[in-house]
Amino acid sequence: MQPIAHLLLPPCERTLSAFGTTWCNSKRIARQCAYVYWLQLCEGIRRSADCGNVCGLIHWAGDN
Repeated sequence: MQPIAHLLLPPCERTLSAFGTTWCNSKRIARQCAYVYWLQLCEGIRRSADCGNVCGLIHWAGDN
């Protein structure tokens, strides 16, 4: 077999299983990060609005 030929073969069951697990974990981590970001964004906007910090509102509204 040539050095690169094994890359053209279909993946084995173990490789597919590992890929599926990794894919699920990466999606879970992405959801967690988005959730934490959203909580921080909402908290920052709320704090800025509570104390009347207009510059803070502009910062949290998308000028990060």
